[in-house]
Amino acid sequence: TSVFQQTGGEVDLEELLGALLGALEPRVADLDGAAGRARQAAELGVRCTTVGLRVRVETADDRFEGMATGLTPEGQLMVEVAGEGRTVVAGDVVHVRSVP
Repeated sequence: TSVFQQTGGEVDLEELLGALLGALEPRVADLDGAAGRARQAAELGVRCTTVGLRVRVETADDRFEGMATGLTPEGQLMVEVAGEGRTVVAGDVVHVRSVP
């Protein structure tokens, strides 16, 4: 999406950048403390479309399927696999389509 498409006109890029940085400033400050990071991870968890879906995960040394159950306070994806919780720090996550 382009800014022009969204606004229907020209945009002052310096003004846009200033507004963006101003909006991000409190979030960046939140990253300095554990409580702030946990708050941002919780907010992301509410908006994350992956949570609540079956997923296939491929990491550098493992591959598994399970249910994405939430995010850790650090923002890592939590996946339940055969009744056991696993945390995905890095890897490829694909939504698994359910078969009707």
